[in-house]
Amino acid sequence: MGLSEAVADARGLFAAGRLADAERACARILEVEADQPDALFGLGLIRMRHQRFQDAEGYFTRVLASAPDEVPVLVELGIARLNDARPAAAIEPLTRAVRLDSTNAAAHFNLANALLNAGRAAEAVRHVRITLALEGDRAPLLVNLASALLAAGEPDEALEACRRAEAAGTQSAPVEVVRGCALRELGRDDDARAAFERAIRLNPSLAAARENLGHLLLATGRRGEALETYQQAARLFGASADLPERIAALRAAPAEPAAG
Repeated sequence: MGLSEAVADARGLFAAGRLADAERACARILEVEADQPDALFGLGLIRMRHQRFQDAEGYFTRVLASAPDEVPVLVELGIARLNDARPAAAIEPLTRAVRLDSTNAAAHFNLANALLNAGRAAEAVRHVRITLALEGDRAPLLVNLASALLAAGEPDEALEACRRAEAAGTQSAPVEVVRGCALRELGRDDDARAAFERAIRLNPSLAAARENLGHLLLATGRRGEALETYQQAARLFGASADLPERIAALRAAPAEPAAG
């Protein structure tokens, strides 16, 4: 089997979900050509599937050493760093990717996420808008836009993005969470509470909905309800790492004085 046929075979195995066989096929290619880029890229993608993000980064970096302008590899490198909780490090390869291919929606989308997580919300908004221009008004993208606008200090625009998200798809819990946060920023606490409660009804397992409802209850003087809501959120996947500390602080605080 020639090299091109071996690469095609490895790709077919990966596409079929036969990751162990694909890994062996890539390893055999590298025995013949140590820096063969398709095999290195394939091994990186396999490591991504196994959530071994730093290992994946190593393979992608080896590809880029000889082919620095490979946009799919730059995008995957950025995603690996994002998934490894290093958004600032993800910005550089993703920025290069969008400069090389301004129509690559995945590059813009992931760059927006990296910028948002690195505290650069205004820049993130720009790249989410570009992604929407390329992909159309898809509800998940509009939720991302709303989140970025909220982080950028634009709650009115965030609410409009939530409205567009709802119009583009079915009502969803993430939309209601972002809507509730935007309403809180605008001082509309009753409407915010209603949004968080809708999110919980739509997805009782969404920790962010209960956490944000807890924040609102605490801010409006309903400490007991806040504690109960935080405790519910803490049992769910995706709860904030500092939530147990918040719960402990509430339990340790002096009891609220009785009314009257």
